[in-house]
Amino acid sequence: FQISRCREAHEHLNLARRIFNNLKDKSLVAQVDETRARVFLKENRNVEAEKVARSSVRTLEKSDMQLPLVEALTTHGTALARLGNYVIALSTFRRAIDVSQQIGSLHRAGQVALTAFQELGERLAIYEKGSGMSGKSLSEEIHALEHDLIKHSLAASDGSVTRAAKYLGISYQELNYMLATRHKDLLKYRTPVRKRSRRQ
Repeated sequence: FQISRCREAHEHLNLARRIFNNLKDKSLVAQVDETRARVFLKENRNVEAEKVARSSVRTLEKSDMQLPLVEALTTHGTALARLGNYVIALSTFRRAIDVSQQIGSLHRAGQVALTAFQELGERLAIYEKGSGMSGKSLSEEIHALEHDLIKHSLAASDGSVTRAAKYLGISYQELNYMLATRHKDLLKYRTPVRKRSRRQ
């Protein structure tokens, strides 16, 4: 499906699903379903993607396979966002981030957050204009999510912006820009910037 040969991808997934069903391995069937959901997303078959991803999440919740659960939650959140279910999508992305942090994968948490920003960010303005939401707006929720992740990654890296950026899966420059513009209150958690001496 990565090279857009979706029909063939479905054929291979059908075969894989039959094999894992015969082996009575529900967790591996759920991982096949999560991959199928991503193929559906590529084909813009968002309703089918949401249904299959939701089924995958339910199965993986009953297993001890946390990383595949993160993948399934991320795919489900993406499908929900593309269907316009933005609040539920945000909640699903938040859950994927929580699971990532529980298993100590800040890098994966950063990737989930990036997916959330990509899927929800461009849709926020349209949604919030016609929304009667109480409390925080969706864009405020996204900002708070970004804030929490950066704070957590700085704490885990003893204030090193370089290491925190690696945890989050973004560049040093991107994280530095976020701190200087959107999250100035977090600058106190970073180690002091060392000035480079000029070469003579």
